[in-house]
Amino acid sequence: MGRGRWRDMAAEELQQQYSPSRWARRLRGDAAVRAHIEAVTAGTQRARASTRTSLHVPYGEADGERLDLYFPAEPSETFPAFVYIHGGYWQCLSKDASGFAAPALVSRGVAVVAVGYDIAPKGHMDAMVLQVRRSLAFLAKQYSRIRGIYLCGHSAGAHLAAMVLCTDWTEFGVVPDIRGAVLVSGVYDLEPILHTYVNDALNMSWEVAQRNSPMLCVTQAVPAAAACEVLVAVAQHDSPEFRRQSQEYSQVSPCSASPSSADAAWAVLLGPVLPLQTFCGWGDGCCEQGRMLVLDEPSLLLRSGSWSGSAPPCWCCLPTGAALSRLVCLPAGSCQHGSF
Repeated sequence: MGRGRWRDMAAEELQQQYSPSRWARRLRGDAAVRAHIEAVTAGTQRARASTRTSLHVPYGEADGERLDLYFPAEPSETFPAFVYIHGGYWQCLSKDASGFAAPALVSRGVAVVAVGYDIAPKGHMDAMVLQVRRSLAFLAKQYSRIRGIYLCGHSAGAHLAAMVLCTDWTEFGVVPDIRGAVLVSGVYDLEPILHTYVNDALNMSWEVAQRNSPMLCVTQAVPAAAACEVLVAVAQHDSPEFRRQSQEYSQVSPCSASPSSADAAWAVLLGPVLPLQTFCGWGDGCCEQGRMLVLDEPSLLLRSGSWSGSAPPCWCCLPTGAALSRLVCLPAGSCQHGSF
């Protein structure tokens, strides 16, 4: 389904395609949303209780311009930072439910930063994009011990992280050391959103949607961002439109490793805090062209890496109940049941 095919859909079908909770298998509709919110909120509360934190750190003057930072108990002189941008279709959730991954990472010397921004209807799309960019500039200026920023965004957060990757940092007076990004179930072309219930709160015009669509901004990527590695992921049961958007963005993004360059990919741990069903590639068609997810034995990794031997195994070749520990970029046709 190429870009623009959504225009041929009936209104109800388009609503269905851009309603993620309708595609959940274990829970349905609002129950799936509630379960997600409860899980990430409880996980964040546990992280705050067990981790050294700096909460509600202002990076600007607006109410939503706050960061939560989770630090390693015994940090080295310098350390990497995992920056998480929450989803919620730009109109729900917050940084207060975004620290759930911190314990697994800080225990291995990685700081975690949960980014807050003003969601709709208070916030509008231009402002949200600017706020997230400003948060990265603030980190670069105020936390000199951070060496290497790894972005992760889910849903609306994946969109905002992709917009960060096409930022011209000259106006911010600093270039954040962004070394990698994981974009999960994002929307990279906002025009279809204009014709769904999602825009009721966002109230985007066509012009706003165009200038804030990562799919249309990839040519603006500056060298610093273009040098980083990006993994674009979808869930097993994401809608065809979500999968199309991710696949097409992964093919045009200058930041993403091309299928022919998988001999130098990077790996990120999200650890046992996330079940397999949260991130799971292309299902039975996981050997399609593009990037996919791979599981290995649970471990805690946030590093650059490369293959050895034959191509990596695809996730579907592994036990269904395995914990998600590593995400990697794979080339086309790489399901060869190899190892790395």
